Amino acid sequence: MNPRSAHSAQSFTSLSKATLLSESHALLNLIQRDEPGNRELVELPFVTSDKSKSISDLQALVQSTFSIPTCDQRWQYHGQHLNGDETLRSLYFRSGDTFTIVYLERADIAKCDELIHVIQTFNDAENLTADLWKSTYRLVEKITFEVFLPWRSAKTLANRHYFYQQGGIDAFFRLYEGVQSRKRVAPASPSLPSPNSPIAPTSSFYSDFLEIACLELMWNFSETAPDRQLIMSRGGLEMALQALVDSVDIDWISSTGKYEASFRPIAEVAVGCVVQYVEYREAQLITAKNSRAIQCLLVMVGGLGSMEWEDGGNLYSCQVAANTLFCCSCCAETHSYFLSNESVHELLSGDFDFDDLAIRYFVSGFVANLRASPLRQLADDVASKIDVKIADMILNRVRPAEVSAWEQSHTYVWVTMLPFLDLAFKSGRRLDRLSSHCRKLANIDAVAMTTSIGSPTTQSLGVFCIDHLTMVEENRGVFVEERLVDYLFCLRWSCQSESVRRQVDGLLQRFGKTAFVTPPTLRIMCASVLASYVGLPPIVTLVRK
Repeated sequence: MNPRSAHSAQSFTSLSKATLLSESHALLNLIQRDEPGNRELVELPFVTSDKSKSISDLQALVQSTFSIPTCDQRWQYHGQHLNGDETLRSLYFRSGDTFTIVYLERADIAKCDELIHVIQTFNDAENLTADLWKSTYRLVEKITFEVFLPWRSAKTLANRHYFYQQGGIDAFFRLYEGVQSRKRVAPASPSLPSPNSPIAPTSSFYSDFLEIACLELMWNFSETAPDRQLIMSRGGLEMALQALVDSVDIDWISSTGKYEASFRPIAEVAVGCVVQYVEYREAQLITAKNSRAIQCLLVMVGGLGSMEWEDGGNLYSCQVAANTLFCCSCCAETHSYFLSNESVHELLSGDFDFDDLAIRYFVSGFVANLRASPLRQLADDVASKIDVKIADMILNRVRPAEVSAWEQSHTYVWVTMLPFLDLAFKSGRRLDRLSSHCRKLANIDAVAMTTSIGSPTTQSLGVFCIDHLTMVEENRGVFVEERLVDYLFCLRWSCQSESVRRQVDGLLQRFGKTAFVTPPTLRIMCASVLASYVGLPPIVTLVRK
């Protein structure tokens, strides 16, 4: 999930009916798809007599004239889709013929070019002076927020496409790799002063600020799933984790017991980057395997999360840290790494509680996933203690609407609903004859098991999560896209209490009457039974094959 995260409005605009006025000009009738009444006539000058001119040449001309990235242009000619290699001669283009161009939105090409130029200037510099470090971090930070925000904007998406098209991503990672390679050992009290402080400016002084700017660029760039996959493919997750580890001084905490001086502003941005990617299995495993990073996240949640912050900024980063832990724990394969981590054991065995709503909610989800792990079983006393804590922190203390309101205020949009429904199936119910038969049909090893994984408390928390999530139309859309409504119907049969069953009935009503009148297939019914014993994700994967 992503705390700035949301699906971009992939609204395309159409340049249609390019009627030629003369042999050297074309008239383009620009029509915005979402606002068809908003039309604009513009003139595109080019020499039509030059029959060797290719469509890619015209694409470059449209980009320079109208600020439309070539990668976002979709050309058609007499109903034929063009790939850019065609020439006017091969198309038998005649004066007065019509082109149709479909595009996303006009990009802020000047600012994107400036950002790329700033990055490349730093990369090519032989002498990295303090002034160069200072100007680079200030410009990267400034332009990043201008071109990659706000999210849910077609223009922002066009900016990202153009930045990638022009080699901006390659130049950026060369820059950030250089910044991290020059990192120095953090001081014992690693607080970061203001860049306007009277301290004599040096390249060492400004390197932390440039790293913050780099992390902000990755964070702001990572809005959609393709954007996040792109950043991860370049090692962005590992770089953000390294920045997090470098910015929270665990040894300082161990020796002094103080949290304040152990926390550097880089951590706020680093954890924001990390959480963008941990809804993906690969990122969940990479993060969970990094025991030092998990320690840092727990420090932010357990130590810093209980402090009072004047501006609220650090508190939000602690909320994001708690969300990161929760997202990672949604992958069952991470549980062995978490339960082998001494800091996690201290949390599970301790008397934890938090005043902040978001931290309580995400930590409850984190410990609930470990409590209901299909791969590792907790000691009975620890499991019982977790059940009590979940009830005290969330179920008996918070209404689903409160969590929904918090997430909407922070523009949370989840890419999958599967982990929440998975938790709802983990009810700890006793094994019955139907369950035994379904396990045999699915060729699941008949391990000595008398109850399903989880407990009535973990199930109640899962239903609580679905309740607050499905209050939002976008999340209901994800539920439908993932074909999970039928599983929600089957969840009624595994509810451990009548009150939870009535709550599920209410959730089904949010999806319309079809949820009641259209029965699930026998395959999904059997899969739902098995989900209580091995977890829902592997079963859903099996059913979809």
